[in-house]
Amino acid sequence: MPEVLPVTLTNFTGSRSGDVVNLAWATASEKDNDFFEVQQSEDGKSFRAVGEKVKGAGTTAVAQSYKATVSAQTTNTTYFRLKQVDFDGKFEYSKVVAVKGAGKVSSQASLAAYPNPTQGKVFVTSRAGDGPATVTLFHSSGRTVSQRQVEAGQPIALDLAGQAPGVYYVQVQTEAGKSTTRVVKQ
Repeated sequence: MPEVLPVTLTNFTGSRSGDVVNLAWATASEKDNDFFEVQQSEDGKSFRAVGEKVKGAGTTAVAQSYKATVSAQTTNTTYFRLKQVDFDGKFEYSKVVAVKGAGKVSSQASLAAYPNPTQGKVFVTSRAGDGPATVTLFHSSGRTVSQRQVEAGQPIALDLAGQAPGVYYVQVQTEAGKSTTRVVKQ
């Protein structure tokens, strides 16, 4: 006679909403189900328990739905699984679900330079957070050509008219990080 599994898990999903991951799962039936433990991993191999235990329905032939919310403030993919534990302490693991990391576009500066290539003036737009930003213009040899402070997010005008033709890099540094774009002087 085949062994009856204590819990028939019908689905397990995860989705990100900012720095929070919403997990949802459902069962078709349960037998002696004490609780579910949500486990998280950064590498998909080493898991640790996170959040509160989710109480199971005990024994039921009625479909059940469960939810859990986990804080996951990372830009990397995070892996989740369920550890289903019976009243007698026996347990089973669910399949693993991967949830993509939070896109931190707003905290990192993103740059666009135009016209590029240029013969003189170049305008750089930066999508960055609030506060001061340091704008540095480098020659491809690594030599610093100019550096100045601006308010993050403001358009930046640089004049390369007096510089030799070649490749230059514009770097914008804010408290949140730095971003660099390439500019060609003709």
